[in-house]
Amino acid sequence: MNKQTSNSPSNTDAKLQEFEARVEKLKGPLFAYLGRLGFDLRTAEDLAQDTFLKAWRANAQFDERKAQYSTWLFRIARNVAFDAMRQRQKVVETAHTDQVMDAPDTSAVSDAIHMEQLQQRLNVALARLSAEDQETIALSGIEQLTNEEAAAIVGCSTATYRTRLSRARARLKNQWELLT
Repeated sequence: MNKQTSNSPSNTDAKLQEFEARVEKLKGPLFAYLGRLGFDLRTAEDLAQDTFLKAWRANAQFDERKAQYSTWLFRIARNVAFDAMRQRQKVVETAHTDQVMDAPDTSAVSDAIHMEQLQQRLNVALARLSAEDQETIALSGIEQLTNEEAAAIVGCSTATYRTRLSRARARLKNQWELLT
C-alpha cells in the first residue's frame, strides 16, 4: 500500500499538464499586456518566458482563495516588466519623435502607412508616460481583466485603480496632443 507523495512522477505530470494548460490560455493576454507596456515582440517574449518560469517555480505558493490564477500571473508579469523597465530606463529619441510629428499628408499616403504613423505616435505618447501610467492603460486595454482584477494586480483598491486610469488617460491625451 504505497501512497502517492506530492513529488511522485504522476503528481508532477498532472501539475505540469495543468500549468501548460494555463500557459496556453494566458499567453496571448500576457503578450498583449507586455506589448501595451511598450515592449517589442522579442522583449515581450523574453519577459513572458521569465514570467512563466517564475510562476512555475512559485506554483506551490499560489492560493486560489486569494486571487484568480490570471491575476496572480499578471502580478508576476508586472514585477518582471517593471524590473526590465528599471534596467533599460527607456528614453524617447528626439529623431524618432520628429519623424512621427512630421508625418506626410494622409490623403497622399495609403491607409496602412497612416495607421503605422498613428501607432508610432501612440507609442511615443505612451513612452512619455510613467511606468505606472503605462501599466494602468495597458491593463485597461486587456478585455479579460476587470477593474477589480487590474486593481489586484497593481495592489490597490478598485476605486484607486479607476482614479489612476482616469488620470493616466488624461495624461496620455495630453501627450498625444503635444505630438500633433
